[in-house]
Amino acid sequence: MTTPRDPHQWTVHVLNIQGSIFEKWVEHIVSAAPDPWKVVAAQYSVEYPPPNGPIRGHESCLDVWTELRLGKAWISLAIEAKKDDPRFVDWVFFVASKGRLNPCVTCIDARNSSQGRPASVTGKVLVFPSTIVADACREVRGTWDSKDTREFTKTSSKAISDAAHQVAIGVQALIQEQVTVWGDHAVRQGKSPPWEWNTFLPVIVTTANLKVLTFDPGDVDAKSGTLDSAQTRLLDVKWLVYLYPIPRHLQFAYTNPLHLFENDVVDAIAKMPIFVVNSLHFQEFLASMVQDVRFFTGP
Repeated sequence: MTTPRDPHQWTVHVLNIQGSIFEKWVEHIVSAAPDPWKVVAAQYSVEYPPPNGPIRGHESCLDVWTELRLGKAWISLAIEAKKDDPRFVDWVFFVASKGRLNPCVTCIDARNSSQGRPASVTGKVLVFPSTIVADACREVRGTWDSKDTREFTKTSSKAISDAAHQVAIGVQALIQEQVTVWGDHAVRQGKSPPWEWNTFLPVIVTTANLKVLTFDPGDVDAKSGTLDSAQTRLLDVKWLVYLYPIPRHLQFAYTNPLHLFENDVVDAIAKMPIFVVNSLHFQEFLASMVQDVRFFTGP
């Protein structure tokens, strides 16, 4: 990027860094996606937990809310657009342990609404086809040409953490809102949602390079806590699933939490699977979602 030389160039430069222009691009790509995609809202105000008298929840603004509408089984995407930090352009993820490779997503089940029962929240264990599942991430430098070697060891997690927190508020708020809308009041009026099964997936679209570091944890030196670079592989990926540790104030109260404990999926309460997608492959990701819809819909 060239150095700005006049007020106009500086204005655009600042907006590029801030990310508003990138957010508009993400909205454009989703809006241009063919049926059965449907954009519900952009810059949608959200709050979670919902207000309790004078006590307010955490408020935010969801960049894009879009739905994949396939008959009575829908997928709702809560999308957060996130520019990378220019100092840390590589997001390096660590593959999740074997016990976490099949994460649980949140769904709303309204199959019995025609029998006078309100929609209810439940969890569904997914097997993501050909998608890496990670449970940790660090942001690192993309280039190593600086003369100040002290900068080499600096890393960050702010960009990914901020984006994950924002999209977590958004998706939890959408779920809460939909349950309220299609709850007892709608049932009393004899109304049912246009779907029987709605799966909610948070998505972060980023300009950061997405990489996965793979290694055998058994190779880590017990004394130093390190391992040799020759014992690792650094892979470039188009997108992946990041198991975000949800802060307590954003955790959702499942209708039947006992079911999660009995079926050994208690991680569903504390971990939120978030798709992290490199912006160059965002359109491909949307297309793949249509093809792999059988993995996300239905009980």
